[in-house]
Amino acid sequence: MTDQNTSLTLADDGKKEYGKGNFKAAADLFAQAAQGYVAQGNELDAAEMKNNESVALLQAGNAREAF
Repeated sequence: MTDQNTSLTLADDGKKEYGKGNFKAAADLFAQAAQGYVAQGNELDAAEMKNNESVALLQAGNAREAF
């Protein structure tokens, strides 16, 4: 599995967890996906994952952590 596939899988898993209401788990997966995208030099997808992480943290009630 390539790094890009790993990041895509983490992003997809994050979306699944978010859909189940597991916001903290989703935030963690989005953060891992963002790190992978940064390592690949893919800043656009990394930014999207960081945004998703913030939204998930807000939904989890962690506004300070989301900032």
